[in-house]
Amino acid sequence: MLAHRITGIGQPLIFIHGWGVSSSVWKKQVEYFSENFRVVTVNLPGHGGAAPVTGRLTIQRCAGMLSDLMVKQNLRGAHLVGWSLGGQVAVRAALELGGEFVKSLTIVGGTPCYLAPSETDKWAVHPTKARYFQRKLKVGFRTALGYFIMSFFEAETGLAEKDAQEIRSLFFDDSFPPDENSAMELLESLYEDDVRAEAGGMETPCLICHGQSDMIVPIEVTNLWTTLLKSAETILFEECGHAPFLSRPSVFNAALKDFLGRCA
Repeated sequence: MLAHRITGIGQPLIFIHGWGVSSSVWKKQVEYFSENFRVVTVNLPGHGGAAPVTGRLTIQRCAGMLSDLMVKQNLRGAHLVGWSLGGQVAVRAALELGGEFVKSLTIVGGTPCYLAPSETDKWAVHPTKARYFQRKLKVGFRTALGYFIMSFFEAETGLAEKDAQEIRSLFFDDSFPPDENSAMELLESLYEDDVRAEAGGMETPCLICHGQSDMIVPIEVTNLWTTLLKSAETILFEECGHAPFLSRPSVFNAALKDFLGRCA
């Protein structure tokens, strides 16, 4: 079962973090939503102090573990919020469990396919760039991961130093860095995974959240999501990078609250 923490009571609201980080990033959301929801934060294997698993770690496996958690904890009618890689985990769990367990999906800075299938696919990352980053991790995992995390906010100019310090503390806590083998396996899975075919035609209500200055996942992916998902709506966050829920938490929380209210 996935390492997890439950705060509050009410309808389940499950947050899934992205690659290389932990559930600590959802601090502002836990504080805000736990008054009215049963907020569940998970740590993927090898992340946030959670134990690694034997055998290869993949996005599909994480989705299966999330599904098992939801069944065992009776988290029916849950709202799933997945950030970056966590968005793909959320989509695959929703496909596995169906509408009885998943009432809505929110995908933050996520993509159905991380590596560009062709040169013309501007909504994804070029394989050359992705493989270069992978090589940097193999040379110096902790350093390369640290620079990668800071690039989430590189294009943001309106982030106050006080807020920036708090954000850094959420990423670089006692659980940093994650287990290297787990992270590297999950990164390779991200490079391989493609949920476009399975997600096409999904009718689950879905909110696509993306920072307009996201330097990790191209903003063009929002058009792809709305093409794939029948019931998707998009919110773009001005002057935000890859993690709008951290750099603009009040704006993000209000938008998510509104969406959840309409899905009730």
